[in-house]
Amino acid sequence: MHTGVVESMFRPEGNMGDRVCALPLLTIRRDVKKRGTLRLYCIRLSEKLLIVGAGGKKCTTTYEQDPVLLEIVETLKSIDKKLVTLEKSGIDIHSEIYNLTVRIN
Repeated sequence: MHTGVVESMFRPEGNMGDRVCALPLLTIRRDVKKRGTLRLYCIRLSEKLLIVGAGGKKCTTTYEQDPVLLEIVETLKSIDKKLVTLEKSGIDIHSEIYNLTVRIN
């Protein structure tokens, strides 16, 4: 049995190249394609490391159409950009993440 933060469970969100993703949660059937009505937005760093953001009910076609979901995704995108900058400066996020504080403007 495979354990961990399996990539196939997450849907890419945000911009190309960032690690912001959504975990669609099926609570009630929204349409015939069985897309979930809740989204949990995260930053998936690896199969062992997931930064859980926030989420909400998805009533629109895209997260950009909902101000609450848009703010959540934009915040996670900002965090991911800071993490990329830290990684490029030589910080191993996987070992330092537990004591890391990131300031978002």
